[in-house]
Amino acid sequence: MKIVLLCYWAAYALAVRRRFQSRVANRLALGAGAIVLLPWLLWLCLEVYDMCNDWPMTIRGKPNWSWYHNHPVWESVANVLAYIVLAFQVLMLPSLVHLIIRMRQVARASRSST
Repeated sequence: MKIVLLCYWAAYALAVRRRFQSRVANRLALGAGAIVLLPWLLWLCLEVYDMCNDWPMTIRGKPNWSWYHNHPVWESVANVLAYIVLAFQVLMLPSLVHLIIRMRQVARASRSST
């Protein structure tokens, strides 16, 4: 997953460098973005289902009514790295929207100029 996320950022940088004129760079960035985005959305749906199904969770004898209190404290470096990767995936969403908007603008400009 981390490799695909790095590939997305490299493809997005390539598309920005070419000013979204290259169809190959745009499609590469869109494909990598979809590969990163779909598992993240699946995780989000499963997390919402788990929180609704198991609400409120009892951790250390006290029920927790808020979402962020239901997660135990980070116990290892792997969890911290997983949250960092999640943060990069969340930052990926605005760049993916920007990519799609710029691709449409470039396509409209090329259609109107011909």
